[in-house]
Amino acid sequence: MNLIIYLYFFISIILSSCYCFNIPKCCSNNESFNSFGNCVYTNVTFILPNEFENKSDIIEANRKPTCTGYLLTPDKNYTINDNGQLITYYGEIFNTDRYCIEFISNLFDTVLPFLCFKEVNDETALVIYSSGYFISAIFITFTLIIYSFVPQLRTFQGKLMLSYLCTILIAFMCTGIVQTVYIKDDLLCQIISKIIYYFV
Repeated sequence: MNLIIYLYFFISIILSSCYCFNIPKCCSNNESFNSFGNCVYTNVTFILPNEFENKSDIIEANRKPTCTGYLLTPDKNYTINDNGQLITYYGEIFNTDRYCIEFISNLFDTVLPFLCFKEVNDETALVIYSSGYFISAIFITFTLIIYSFVPQLRTFQGKLMLSYLCTILIAFMCTGIVQTVYIKDDLLCQIISKIIYYFV
């Protein structure tokens, strides 16, 4: 009986000190992110965040997720729970396949998490957004017509409103087109993106 109790306590001590996750490090050992988010060789020692100082054995190198994402800025707090999930300051939870941590050299000189953007597979969202742009464009066109033909609205403020409405109409039309049509031609894609950038 005593052997079973000792065995139970021994196993519980081992399990309580065992971590069943690895913290993903974005780059290989002796590498860190540069200011462009690329892994480059560095002399700087990788220092873990405070809550994981004594757990360097749970770091797994070269585990950058295959997704598009962003770096959490140093002023935004985050925690890593006992399951290895990263929890941001606004409560969003990232599993170990959707984040990694890395030292950022020449930018912040600190360890920051790289987080994946939410995957948007919902085609209905794109349809709703593009429909909204086109419906707005229709009503903007009506407003343009009214401001053009009503003499009382042809004041200085009315002409400013016409300029503003033309700009918004072009931006909404181009954004609606980009969201609904796949543009194969690179030149046309660049032209539309520059129009959107300029008019928005």
